[in-house]
Amino acid sequence: MEDQTQTQIEKEYGCAYCELKFDSRGKQNAHVDNIHKQSKTLEYCDGIIRTVVRNTDCCFICICGRSYDYVKNLVRHVKSGCKEIKPSLNSK
Repeated sequence: MEDQTQTQIEKEYGCAYCELKFDSRGKQNAHVDNIHKQSKTLEYCDGIIRTVVRNTDCCFICICGRSYDYVKNLVRHVKSGCKEIKPSLNSK
C-alpha cells in the first residue's frame, strides 16, 4: 500500500527540447538553462548590461574573449569581476 502511494506522488518532468526526463521541476529548469538556453542578459562590472548569445560552436563568449559551454559558468566569470580588455591609448 505504501509503494502505491509513493508512485502516485512521484512525477516526471520532461524537457521540451529533448527526450530527457527529470524527477523535479528544478532539475528540469536547470537542464534547460544549461543546455538549451540561447542567450543571457548580464550586467558587467562596468555597469553596462549586455546580452550574450550562444555562437555556432554552442559556446557563450564573454567580452574578454573567454568562451564557456554553460551559461552558469559565464555568469560566475562575470560576477567574479571580468575585466573587459581595452586597447591601450598609448599603443601604436
